[in-house]
Amino acid sequence: MIAYRAETAMSNLLRERMSHPDEARSLLRAIYNAEGDILPEPEAGTLTIRLHQLANHMSSESIRYLIVMNLIQQKQYFRAQICAWFTN
Repeated sequence: MIAYRAETAMSNLLRERMSHPDEARSLLRAIYNAEGDILPEPEAGTLTIRLHQLANHMSSESIRYLIVMNLIQQKQYFRAQICAWFTN
């Protein structure tokens, strides 16, 4: 139930930004299935998350918006490095 509520909250944030709000949950599924890297740097106190590029530029922009809005809402102050264009 907690996971469903978290997904609903993220979906609501994405709908504000998307030109087709009914596709928000589809985009979230794409994010969940996307390949990426999680790079903790304990010495620097940072966590870098790099996602491989999704289907299109707007999907990447929507992800960036979701992360920024979540950071603002949660008032978490840590350095987040977002790289939507990861080369293999």
